[in-house]
Amino acid sequence: MKLLEMSLEEILLDTLEYYGEDEHRYCKKNSECTYSPATLGLELFSEGCAIGRLLTPEIALKFDNELGFTGIQDIVNHYIYALEFWDKEMANFLNSEIVFFSQLQMLHDRKLIKNGELDWEGDFILNELINEYSFDKSKFTKWL
Repeated sequence: MKLLEMSLEEILLDTLEYYGEDEHRYCKKNSECTYSPATLGLELFSEGCAIGRLLTPEIALKFDNELGFTGIQDIVNHYIYALEFWDKEMANFLNSEIVFFSQLQMLHDRKLIKNGELDWEGDFILNELINEYSFDKSKFTKWL
């Protein structure tokens, strides 16, 4: 599972590259985003949404089945420690970095990465994350 194996900087770069290579990888249908591609029958095209890709397939599917179209901010604020299937280490990590994961989800949900580029809002979010977390800006030159 990528969530506990990668740094935040690596997660952001991986997300930009993944959706930048092919916008059909977005896990959206009729403006609804899901954590698991299985929820929408998109397993052949996508690994899931920006957050869902970081979870195990089982947890991503449970998020969809048990919480519906709920954003990561609401999951952390209202459900994260109440979910029986949830690994507490992952819950603590998501909770401690909720601003980052909310911004990451926004990049995906709003489809701000298209044709290998960010739109103006995506560019703004990326710069906010680089500055807030002191990421190495040179690693993101392709996106700036």
